[in-house]
Amino acid sequence: MSAEQRREHVKQELELKKKLEFAASFISTLPNKDGSTEVKNMTKSIEALFVKVVDVEAALKKLTDDLEAVQKQSAEMSVSEIETRVTDELDYIHDLVKLSAKRIGLEPFPLARPEDKIFAMSMLLKSLNQITEFDPHIFHNDRVPLFGRPYVLLVPATCNAIYDWKNNCIILPTIVPGGNFMGSLATGIIEYRLDADEEKKILTSYNQLPDLKTVRSIIQLKARLIKEYIIWMTSEYNGYRILSKESKNWFEHEIGPSKNEMFTPLEFQSYIMTSMEFNKMFDEVTARLKEADESEGKIQPTAEDLWAGSQLYYQQGKFDKACPLLEKLVKIQPENNMAWYNLGFVAMKNSNRSLAREAFNTYCKMDTQSWWSKVARDQLRNLGT
Repeated sequence: MSAEQRREHVKQELELKKKLEFAASFISTLPNKDGSTEVKNMTKSIEALFVKVVDVEAALKKLTDDLEAVQKQSAEMSVSEIETRVTDELDYIHDLVKLSAKRIGLEPFPLARPEDKIFAMSMLLKSLNQITEFDPHIFHNDRVPLFGRPYVLLVPATCNAIYDWKNNCIILPTIVPGGNFMGSLATGIIEYRLDADEEKKILTSYNQLPDLKTVRSIIQLKARLIKEYIIWMTSEYNGYRILSKESKNWFEHEIGPSKNEMFTPLEFQSYIMTSMEFNKMFDEVTARLKEADESEGKIQPTAEDLWAGSQLYYQQGKFDKACPLLEKLVKIQPENNMAWYNLGFVAMKNSNRSLAREAFNTYCKMDTQSWWSKVARDQLRNLGT
């Protein structure tokens, strides 16, 4: 949004906040406590809807402005010029797809055969979630604040994903060679990782591995890193030891999540939110949790609020407040394995060894074979000594 749009957005939020504060003060004067509690719940629902309306209006205005700009530009262009630009862009994408297919010795055949594996949207989301889970700092670079995160463009072709730096886009083929969905997507992701690392910190650090110190070719070094990144995202994620000890230690230090902290999804990573956004989310979540606590069982906290609250309290170092939220969450969702995993770490931070052992044991029964379960078993051994 432009500076003017942001000011208007903030102004709307402030006006809404004043009205809500006035409503809350009026409700508190009602003699019937049950009635006031019900009104408060309705007010919370209305508040959430108003916030969504404000956000949607801001997004709609931006889209309208962008559409007007595109329409104005297209009105000034002839049909033949538009056709030429579209053709050039399609040819550009086609050339990138051909390059990606050539790297693995294939033709970028665009038609699917009955035996081919197709990248459906559900598989794309699953793969993206796994990548951001096992490479949590993937978007922690100087490029994101300027150009945003890259978008994914699905194209009919047979090859691996490739990063398009010109459009800040990961071109993903719909037909996956060998049915390796994660391997295909991870190829484009690590290319983005390396392209966004303009100071070459990743390659320089990777080049310090004992068996790579003599490698001077950037192309050779990148090829090796891409190959091992795919192994990291597939085999190592699933608990299979494929990488050498030195490479595995490097990935755990430079790429992967911390083995000494609880699991933090991408949306709760500290670099994703500004301090203002963090405080706003914290205030909203804790207000709902407090209201549920004070309702004497009439209002049940949602699993989403318990999960978010535990993440936000943990980042503030308030482990004593994060722990009971996770205990409530595993009672509501006993099948939520990462809630048990996080409960183990928070309990350790609170010096509650028995609860930590119980949580890690439960997690390991649910997840018997993965990198995460190996970390949990390591923590159990530490707790045992």
